[in-house]
Amino acid sequence: MNVGANEVLQLTLLLCTIAGSWGVVRSNVHRLLNDLHAQRKEIDNLSRRSDEITQTCRVIEHQLSVLSQILSPSELRSQNREVAQLLARVETNTQDVEFLKKMHNGNHPPT
Repeated sequence: MNVGANEVLQLTLLLCTIAGSWGVVRSNVHRLLNDLHAQRKEIDNLSRRSDEITQTCRVIEHQLSVLSQILSPSELRSQNREVAQLLARVETNTQDVEFLKKMHNGNHPPT
């Protein structure tokens, strides 16, 4: 088999083309890996932010449930009854103290 200059030139060009293509493929793979790494970081950041938002929402939901229990009509009715009873006791105690003040009158009987 005779290999002439034309075949050697074609083989050389073919090898150069393959080497150039390999360099382009290698560069693209490296760029894609960097892009993938950046996207993973972004996804991790979004996931972390989503978790924080979910946790904040759960805290707010719990606070709302506590406030709704405190401000429920039945609870308010119960609290108003307790306040009314306390006010009645205060009024009774005030009257008793006034009666005792009048009884004592600052004078001590001789003993």
